[in-house]
Amino acid sequence: MSMIAEMGLSAAIIQFQDLDDEELNACYWFMATIGCAGYLGLFFCAPFIADWFESPALSNVLRVNGLILPLISFAVVPDSLLRKRLEFEKLARVHIIAALFAVTTVFALASHGAGVWALVAGGLISPIVGNIGVFWYVKWRPGLRVGSDRLFEILNYSLSTLGSRFCWTVYNQMDVLVLGKLTNEATLGFYSYAKELAMLPVVRGSVVVNQLAFPVLAELQNDQDAMRTAFMKGLRIVSGIFFPVCLGMALVTHDAVLVLLTEKWLPIVPMLQLLCVYGSLKSIDVLLPPVLYARYRHRYVLYYTVVLVVIMSTAFWLGAMWYGAMGVVLSWVLIYPIVMMGLVREILNELGMSLRVFFQQISGALLGALAMGVVVTAVQTLVFPLESVSPIVRFLTSSVIGAVVYGGVLLAYGGKLIEELKEVFQWIFRPKPVDNLERSSA
Repeated sequence: MSMIAEMGLSAAIIQFQDLDDEELNACYWFMATIGCAGYLGLFFCAPFIADWFESPALSNVLRVNGLILPLISFAVVPDSLLRKRLEFEKLARVHIIAALFAVTTVFALASHGAGVWALVAGGLISPIVGNIGVFWYVKWRPGLRVGSDRLFEILNYSLSTLGSRFCWTVYNQMDVLVLGKLTNEATLGFYSYAKELAMLPVVRGSVVVNQLAFPVLAELQNDQDAMRTAFMKGLRIVSGIFFPVCLGMALVTHDAVLVLLTEKWLPIVPMLQLLCVYGSLKSIDVLLPPVLYARYRHRYVLYYTVVLVVIMSTAFWLGAMWYGAMGVVLSWVLIYPIVMMGLVREILNELGMSLRVFFQQISGALLGALAMGVVVTAVQTLVFPLESVSPIVRFLTSSVIGAVVYGGVLLAYGGKLIEELKEVFQWIFRPKPVDNLERSSA
């Protein structure tokens, strides 16, 4: 319902470059109406939901906690305007302050015996503080004058985006749903934890990539050459960071599990290794939809995600029936890249790029990751075979050797990637004002 409350209008506000105050007002009041209507629906459905869960207390909790829905809708326009301006440092301050208020509220109320209401209060405090913060920074206030000849076009774009996000959420959770239905809790637990660990760096990184890629490409929407340049640079940087991280995790999985999780978690090792390989592909996937959104190809993204849900759900079901959790993992590794190539080809056609140029952008990172894999595997097999040394020594040695090999290959064959990675890390640790950043560099 939180996703529905946002309605995909955030993407539309970022995408449509010349929105005037009347159009922003229309978006704001439309969102406010949807958020309030969603809350009323939840309010009246709360007793039925509580009966279904056989938890009478849930009714009142939902009715109070549901206030989050209109609060989310109130913040969509100012939040999107800050993202459109790439003012992420302001959003970061708002989120940090909101989180501090929420945590303080939860602990204070919990220590005084408030029980579940401590969590409810914390959940409400965060969006309240967030709303105050984004309105304070954005310097925009909703007015009563509304109207736009493009309102239908904006809503069409936002609803397609909402549908795509909904399908994306469904397909990302379908593996767990299928595996939980066809296997047992232990198998599902091992698989879920392996997937969570493997996807951790990609999920965290994709948040940053999406925040930057969407507004930057939206600004370049009418300049195909600039979009192509920005996209190629994004490919090099993302592959240069996530290929070694994901494939490096696969190389040290066995020792890392022994050191950090103990022997009882060893069944996740083969699943985790394969899911790390999938994670390296997924890191590139994050860059693809923003290109089509920027070119107003939102309907194609919607159709693609619908097809993705159908194909991957079928693959998960057949894989789980054939080989349990490992069958689902193999579906990610073998079937998903085939489906993904359809999206890649559409992106390349939109940007006027060839498949050869696409692979050239990731070749340096791929070569370094493969060299790292060969050397680390050789060291683990010939110098530090299993049980010859402690897992922690093997883990640390493999990590250091892998980093040295990858760095050496990049220095020899990385080309532009070396300077671009330096630029990224300088921006992270010594951030410049957004006004001084070149959009294409971002």
